[in-house]
Amino acid sequence: MGPPAILKTNGEIVNQDIENLLKLQEIDLEIQSLKKELNKFPDEILKVNESLKELTNTLTIKENRIKDLELEIRKKEKDTDSLRSQISDIRAKSYGNVKTNKEYQALLKEIDELQEKIDEIEEKALEDMEKVEDLKNSLKEDKIVMAEKEKKMKEKLKNIENSKKFLQSEINKLEEKRKDIEADINEELLNKYKILKKKNRGIALAEIKNEVCQVCRIRLRPQLYIEIISNPEKVFYCENCGRILYTREED
Repeated sequence: MGPPAILKTNGEIVNQDIENLLKLQEIDLEIQSLKKELNKFPDEILKVNESLKELTNTLTIKENRIKDLELEIRKKEKDTDSLRSQISDIRAKSYGNVKTNKEYQALLKEIDELQEKIDEIEEKALEDMEKVEDLKNSLKEDKIVMAEKEKKMKEKLKNIENSKKFLQSEINKLEEKRKDIEADINEELLNKYKILKKKNRGIALAEIKNEVCQVCRIRLRPQLYIEIISNPEKVFYCENCGRILYTREED
């Protein structure tokens, strides 16, 4: 049947190894829980950093849009300067050289067409200027909002780091306590415990209540149950789930 079993007397466990294993299991489950919480922090930190990056990207997009519009405005200004130069050149070249009314009308038409282009470009440049002004006002507001959000997110990061340190400190304390308890447990039984713990997600021991294993919920054979309560110095295992059995039931 494997190593002998555990157990009780007047509601108390009399097998010291089992008592120590229960303490060990409690500590291990607490460590497991703390590590689970600790493992959440990298994702939380990533989310906060991504949010900060998203805020920064939003501002960068607007800043780049402003730069693009300002470049476009300067280009339009150069285009209008060039068109005005063309008008000046036409007028200079035609001065004293226009002989007929037809040539004069053609000259005016050419100048008018150039002026229409200038007006069209300047109108678009004015629209761009208005867009730039709106974007700058929006950017100013966004920066205020971002500064507040950034402050909160950095505080959150600081709190996360503090929580990490606290949890790690608690884990370290439990690990030290764990070592002390391990030193008082039979080595063979301790190794068995470790195997069962790994196999069963941290639950290596199972209590018996009303002759039923409280983990797998299977009723023990009457003969096995009698053996268990009759031999509190021994260690028994559940025939179904394989866990180390213990009970605090009264006779």
